[in-house]
Amino acid sequence: MAKITSHGNTVISPLVQTLNYTVENFPHQCRFPHNEHFFVQGGFQLNGMEGCIRFYPRGYSTDDENWLTLYMGLESKIDVEIYINLEVNIITLIENHEVIVLFQQFQLLFTPGFMWNAVKVVPTKAVLKRMLLPDGGFKVRFVLRTHTHNIDRRLSTPIESTRNKIKELLLQDPAQQRFDVAFVIDGRLFFAHKRILVYSFAFRAIMSDWSDYGEPIIQLPYVRPQVFEDLVIDCYVKSNRFCKKCFSVRKSKDSICCEIISWRR
Repeated sequence: MAKITSHGNTVISPLVQTLNYTVENFPHQCRFPHNEHFFVQGGFQLNGMEGCIRFYPRGYSTDDENWLTLYMGLESKIDVEIYINLEVNIITLIENHEVIVLFQQFQLLFTPGFMWNAVKVVPTKAVLKRMLLPDGGFKVRFVLRTHTHNIDRRLSTPIESTRNKIKELLLQDPAQQRFDVAFVIDGRLFFAHKRILVYSFAFRAIMSDWSDYGEPIIQLPYVRPQVFEDLVIDCYVKSNRFCKKCFSVRKSKDSICCEIISWRR
């Protein structure tokens, strides 16, 4: 049976955590035959929520076969918005000193319920060749920079027609709608208005993370499109800068964007 050892949960600050895991006898976990998409799993807690991390030595699916694939799942609360910047460090020993041989960062967005995402980290051959401990163990250190915020989900449950109209708006010509921010998610391009997205704690964190790059397009390669689109639509539903009558973005929360004209027959 595969064994994974957790070396504790070090809290650096309220929103930054370090998780350390070691998979014992990693070469054995990579050998076939195993059940298809075999994995080993460890658990963690995040602000009172239960999470799990799985290591797939030969990939999570046929698309990433022979890649070490990381799966993260989280049993999130129904009234919490979560955005995680995940730093992955693979640790090995050189002359009895710990060194980092791989460093990667990923972004994950979570909505209520049990949410998950899987990311390719490194080819399995590279791990077996130069990333193992002398005893064949595989050690990984995760740094989770987590942004969480309590929200009122009742504000984001309008009639379906309203959500569909907002979705249509977001697909219109960027110049016509004067969108000022764009995101690439799984090859899809999403446009939006910064003044609307700032309503979301998660989007404020994302735009803050990317502010130093000065790039017009923000790439979030490990965020699922449907989750992202739902969060964008939630922002438009809840923002006081967006009119639900004429479906236009107001210059300010107090500006008048449409008029109801009545007449007599």
